[in-house]
Parts: sequence; C-alpha cells; structure tokens
Amino acid sequence: MTSTREPRQLLPSASLLRALSVCAQTDVAGLRGARKKSPTLSLVSLLKLEDELGVRLHDDVLTLLAVRDPIASFFTGLGTLNDFGDASDHEAPDGFVCLSVVYSDPVGARVADAHGGPSYYLCVPVAPAGAEAKIFVSTDGIDLEPPDDSEGVTIEAFLDDAITTARDGEWGEHVKTAPARDDALVPPPKLLAGKKLKLNLGRAAGERVTHVKFGDGTIVRRIDDGEHEKVVVRFEDAERTLLSRFVKPLV
Repeated sequence: MTSTREPRQLLPSASLLRALSVCAQTDVAGLRGARKKSPTLSLVSLLKLEDELGVRLHDDVLTLLAVRDPIASFFTGLGTLNDFGDASDHEAPDGFVCLSVVYSDPVGARVADAHGGPSYYLCVPVAPAGAEAKIFVSTDGIDLEPPDDSEGVTIEAFLDDAITTARDGEWGEHVKTAPARDDALVPPPKLLAGKKLKLNLGRAAGERVTHVKFGDGTIVRRIDDGEHEKVVVRFEDAERTLLSRFVKPLV
C-alpha cells in the first residue's frame, strides 16, 4: 500500500480485484453489481475525512469508494464518505476505527423487510500496512478485543462469506451469482484533486431525520451554517447536537 496523499492512480490489491469481480457477477433482487465507468475519488474529501477520523485509509478501501459497486456497498455498508461519520461514533479496539455498520441479513431486509438479527461493525486499522486491507468484524459493536495479530480478515474474505451465506440462506432465491472473472479493473481508479465533499446540509427545524446509532428524531433547531452546520435533534431518549452530515432525511 502506498501512503501518498496526492492525485494519483490507486493501487488495489489482487484480493480486492477478485472480490470486485465476484461482485460484478452478483445480483440481489434486481440490484446488480457494476463498476463505475471512470472510478474516481476526491482528494479534498478524503483528506477531510481522514483528518476527522484520525485514520489513513488503505487503497483497497479507497478503491471501493471510487468504484461504487452497488453489491460491494450493499454487503459492506461502505457507501459514501459522509456515511463514515455515523459509523465512527461506535467504539472500536485501540488502533482501529469503525467505518461501517451493516445489518447481518441485508438480503432479508431488502426483499422481505426482515429484521431482528445482529449488525456487523467493520473496523479498519488507524495505520494500515501491507498489500491487502484488513478489517476487524464485530457482531455486537462492543467487543473491543482486536483480532489476532491486529489484522482481521481481508475484504475479499468478508465479501465471499457474506455473498455465499446470502446465496445459500433463507432468501437465496433472490441472490444470483456467476463464477468470478480474473480480470483487471479497467479503467483504474484514481484520486483526483479539487472536488469538494458534498455534505447533507440545509436542515430545517421540524424535519424528520434518522441516525444510525440514535434512531429516528426531529430537528429542533439548526446551529451555524456551511461545512460545520450542526443541528439539535430530539430523539426518543434525549436531545443531541450533531453535525448535519451525520443525520439523513427520514424517508
């Protein structure tokens, strides 16, 4: 992995390329894996995110964000840069940051509105090393013991297990897979400078919103404007002041 933070081509690991190949061959109830035609990621956004979280993200994670594969995002919960703010509220082992919280049975939730199982908390090392990104997966969000050798599992291993479990599980008829292709990611993903982070701003009093940790609530008032806009949200148990980008409109 390279640690350079300047406009450049990203260098995903061979294991992530294999995982993306599997995702590209997977369909979940009409949600089809696909690679973005020109996968890019904003360096401005990335630097802001890493500064807020105190983490350096591995090129594998950056590639997932740049490619925006729907299936990879579906099973990992890794979607947009803004979503990480919610996940980082969760505790993680020393030396790790939680980047994603994903329901353990996403297919059931998608096709039958089935809920009730645990969530997976995906954490990454603050200072990753090695050719492959390693993630620490907790099923309760409380376990603060780091994995053996502080490495965890590869993204490929996590996705392979998630897709296999979904395909062979109760809702397997809604999951279609084909053999992975052994091909490169073309065109290659790149870090580009100059694109500003799109924030979920402009919240108004009375708006119904949701937060991954605190649930649904109602905005009481807005504080400040612009990048650092905050809102006071009345949740079921208490009122909390949060950055606007950490809450989403309740649909």
